[in-house]
Amino acid sequence: MFVIGSIIVVSFFPLKIALASMMILSVGDAASHMLGKLLSRRTYIYLKSLEGTVIGILSGFLVALLFIDNTGTAFAGAFTAMAFEGLNIGIDDNLWIPVIAAASMSFF
Repeated sequence: MFVIGSIIVVSFFPLKIALASMMILSVGDAASHMLGKLLSRRTYIYLKSLEGTVIGILSGFLVALLFIDNTGTAFAGAFTAMAFEGLNIGIDDNLWIPVIAAASMSFF
């Protein structure tokens, strides 16, 4: 699903935004899961933790800055993606998180 999500964002968004959104998913999602399990003793929804979400936002923000010059835009993409990552809507999050991140960054 990661490949399909990547194809969608590369096809419909500017390249820098597409690359940033793919990195937010790759690094932010992975960091939130791995470090969230290490640092948290509690989970809130679908095995997610507050600590993992914060780590995902921060790591996603930092990697988005590699492609996006505006810090507000990079933060909006990372925050929105990780906020929606906590939802379970029945569709693989690797498909729609890059689209959500790219769409939110496009508004800035």
